[in-house]
Amino acid sequence: MQGFSGVILAGGASRRMGRDKAGIKIGQQTMLGRMWQLLHLSGATRITILGRPELPGGVPDRVPHAGPVAALTDFLATQPVGSKHLVVPVDMPSLDPAMLRTLAAQNRWTFFDSHMLPLLAVAGPTISPPPRRLKDLLADKAAHCLPLKTGSPETLVNLNTPDELQCWRRSRWPREGASHHV
Repeated sequence: MQGFSGVILAGGASRRMGRDKAGIKIGQQTMLGRMWQLLHLSGATRITILGRPELPGGVPDRVPHAGPVAALTDFLATQPVGSKHLVVPVDMPSLDPAMLRTLAAQNRWTFFDSHMLPLLAVAGPTISPPPRRLKDLLADKAAHCLPLKTGSPETLVNLNTPDELQCWRRSRWPREGASHHV
């Protein structure tokens, strides 16, 4: 399998959560730490954190508040043509390294059925102007859609609100340890 980098989308305002999702504790680590660990376990050769220039491996959004698609397309424009990048949001702590390796094994833009993230992006010619929605970017790149295996959808849950976080924690108890408060 060709090498790939990991990319964490972590520059959002987390308005619905009411606080920075990247810093929320998931067991003994933050959500951001969990996503970094998952990409590392998946085989990423380096990990970039979009929207977090203050962190090691972090890069600023070229256009602040333009959204994750703008941050991703700006990042990809700086990468070698043909390089592969496994893209995850900061708020999907149930992702499985095996699922991520399945994406990374592809050679073109790829995502899972009914879930636009995580995805494999392949750097190439930029689209001008870039789409604002991930759905449109995937269509423009003629992204391949992989079927989900039975039992996989719960690993693709993202946590956007305090209620979703509490529900997720209850479903994971006691695996996530004693830290179960928002």
